[in-house]
Amino acid sequence: MSEKESSNKKELPVILNGQFFKPDGKCVLCVNKTIKFDENSTGNLHKHLKRVHPNSYASYEAMKSKVAKKEENKLSEPKQANFFCFQSSSQLNNKICDYIIAEMLLNCKFELEVLAYLNDLDKNVTSLHKYKRNLNVFLKFNTVLPSSAPVERIFSCGGQILTPKRNRLGDHVFETLVMLKKTIN
Repeated sequence: MSEKESSNKKELPVILNGQFFKPDGKCVLCVNKTIKFDENSTGNLHKHLKRVHPNSYASYEAMKSKVAKKEENKLSEPKQANFFCFQSSSQLNNKICDYIIAEMLLNCKFELEVLAYLNDLDKNVTSLHKYKRNLNVFLKFNTVLPSSAPVERIFSCGGQILTPKRNRLGDHVFETLVMLKKTIN
């Protein structure tokens, strides 16, 4: 079917969806009874369904209201860009080239900064402040991991000083003895 035929063809009313009536007007609930109707008006179909099949008419009304709500939701939703709407190849090539150039410039700036840092004659850690990106990398990968070993050594030293014979030492004297022993060793 061509595009012109599909655009000229109207959508079938809900009542002709095949659950109650076939598109040619045959009633599915009766034994193939055909109801005459006009393309612009389906009033005869509604009358037949309401008179002959009242229970089915209630379910038809419920289905019709669901379809109407879906249509309202479609109209109220903001239209999104069509996923399959492709750009021309020249536009796409330009965007790709712009992206690649931007990435290369960013990488080049970083590489140039690294090379400048490595060629710098000042090898102190304070020279990193001239090179911000290098400083961030340095701080991320060269941070000292916290350790409890020095504190454990001081507690061990305190255990050697505070013996049962020295249990009457005051806080100030005990602290002074621990600091003296650690600074001497």
